[in-house]
Amino acid sequence: MNRKKVVSLLLVFVFCLVNYTWAQSSKVEKLIKDLSNENKDARECAVEALGKIGASAVPLLMDALKNENIWVRAGAAEALGKIGDERAVSALIEVLRDQSKIRRKYFPPDIVEVRVAEALGKIGTPAVPVLIEVLKDEDEDAWVRAFTAKALGETGDKSAAPTLIKALKDEDLGVRIRARRALGKIRDKRAVPALIEILRDEDKNDRSGVAKALGEIGDKSAVPALIEALKDEDLGVRWVAVGALGKIGDKSAVPALIEALKDKDSWVRSRAAGFLGRMGDERAVPALIETLKDKNRHVRVAAAEALGKIGDERAVPALIKALEDEEQCVRESVTEALKKIKSKQKK
Repeated sequence: MNRKKVVSLLLVFVFCLVNYTWAQSSKVEKLIKDLSNENKDARECAVEALGKIGASAVPLLMDALKNENIWVRAGAAEALGKIGDERAVSALIEVLRDQSKIRRKYFPPDIVEVRVAEALGKIGTPAVPVLIEVLKDEDEDAWVRAFTAKALGETGDKSAAPTLIKALKDEDLGVRIRARRALGKIRDKRAVPALIEILRDEDKNDRSGVAKALGEIGDKSAVPALIEALKDEDLGVRWVAVGALGKIGDKSAVPALIEALKDKDSWVRSRAAGFLGRMGDERAVPALIETLKDKNRHVRVAAAEALGKIGDERAVPALIKALEDEEQCVRESVTEALKKIKSKQKK
């Protein structure tokens, strides 16, 4: 092949490449514009398409993070998360800083911060070292550090656990809230002692959030502290503690959950019945039979459902009597429970 022909082919290749790049750039620009569409479905389609374009869309999407339109910023962040390119990490953190300035004047929806945190989480491990440094920086805006903690939780990377544990004692409530949620997502058992300590704190907001995180981590060493939390004066703490014990599923919590069937709040009683049914421990049967007489219909429904899941035939006489309950929802739950017990006995 002579030199002239080679040069001609190279020129054709360069021309095609330039045209392709221009076409891709135009397509990305159009899709970014679609992110501002008032129609939610149109915005979601644009995000999906930008995510599929991949790395070539990253520079323009990073620019779009500075757009005045809240939906463009949120959509650009979401698309960058789908692409997962670590080049976007610094730009995404910068968005959090910009949002913190806006927050001092207005109170717009959380959509931008949430999408940015999710995007950083999807980028994953490459973003973790930078996020850890931002969370450690005491001079950084608290709003930025709070959503940085959320992003670390989204990554699921256990190397972030020590920094998040330290953030549990941050002066800012927002940072503390998102740090414990992040630890719940990461599920690192190293966080359990620090979370248990906070569970005995005076701030009810901290106690309920910590109880939830302990349930998500699922370590049995938290059971005694969660059982103690069932006596908390705050309804929210007791309600969350029931759920945490149910998720951990340790049978040593059954007596305490049985006792929770007598809680003064119907929501706690109902939830305790539900988790006792899920745990399937027959020790709960007598107390659940008694709970069929609860003054609250939702609690009676939960008790009937729990008895059906446990499948102990000792409950049959009480369930038959409960078919006369004045509430249809209770009668329907009782009927289903009887069917389940009958089916279980046949096996």
